Formats: sequence, C-alpha cells, structure tokens
Amino acid sequence: MITNYLSNSIVKGGVAPVFDSPSDYGLDYEDVSFSAKDGVNLKGWLVKGGTDKVIVQSHFGIQSSRSGYSPDGKSMKMWPEKIHYLKHVKYLVDQGYSVLMYDFRNHGESGDFSNGYCGWGPDVVPDVVAAVDFVANHETYKNAQIGLLSICMGSAATTYAFGQTRRTDRLYRTKPPSVTAPLFSPV
Repeated sequence: MITNYLSNSIVKGGVAPVFDSPSDYGLDYEDVSFSAKDGVNLKGWLVKGGTDKVIVQSHFGIQSSRSGYSPDGKSMKMWPEKIHYLKHVKYLVDQGYSVLMYDFRNHGESGDFSNGYCGWGPDVVPDVVAAVDFVANHETYKNAQIGLLSICMGSAATTYAFGQTRRTDRLYRTKPPSVTAPLFSPV
C-alpha cells in the first residue's frame, strides 16, 4: 500500500491547479487551447510580448501546471510553498518575447490520457509538438523564431520533440531529469 502511494506520487499528475494568472503580473495574454495529434486537448496561455520571437515553455513534472507548483490539495508535498512561473515569464516578456505556457496532458486544465499516468518525457512529446505547431500556425507569430524553454520533466519531453519539428530555433533546458529511455529511441 505505501509502495503504491509513493509510486503514484511520481507517475500520476494528481492535483495540479492553475493558481496564478498573467493578469496578476500585469501581462497581456489570451487563453488558448489546441489538440495534440492523438486528440488530447491542451490548454494554456499565450502571453503577449514581441511578435518576432516566441518561447514555448514546458513545465516541470508531476503535480504541477503551467503556472508552477502548489502544495495545495496534495497529501505528499514535494515543496512547502508555491513556485510561480509567471515571475520569469514577466522578465521574458519585458525582453521582447511572447511566451506560450501550457499544461501537459494529465496536468492543470488539459485533458486526461492513459489513466492519468505520466511517462516523464516520451508520453508528452505530442504535447510539445502541438504547442510548437500552434505557435507556428498562429497568424501573429507564424514568422517568429520559436525557442523551447523546458523545466525538469519538460526538458525530457522537449529533448525528444526537438528533432520532430523544424520550426524550433533553440532549446533551453533547466534542471533536466535523467532521461528514462534511450535518447534516440523511436517515440
């Protein structure tokens, strides 16, 4: 029983509330939704800065969302306080970037897939590709340079996805986890 509880705490999205809003930081944004190629509906924010460069931000892992991490509603708290992603997004917008922040499947407000389990990278590659496609096909940003900013679990996902799209110009990873499968395995 305890083993099941502990393992589920690292492989199930669980409670991952969207607890901030770009408007709390004085940022202009639009609520967006788009679908991965397997039909999972993804939700996020397109935070508006310049139109020539866009960052697609993938959040860190389990029990977090596009807005960051909140210990609220969790029986096993990974961190004692909230982690707010919009703080660094405000900095990026001030530097002239627009930022797409979205929830991976089984997180935040995005749709569920495969019984709520998360594969720490390969399972959410379609989400990263869909996010890049969303920006690349957006009327305002279709000619923009697109970079990927990935935090922890998002780093694994974007590493897998980086070669699957020709529209990304840069890949920035912070605190990447160990990749759980061979880097060049079929996805």
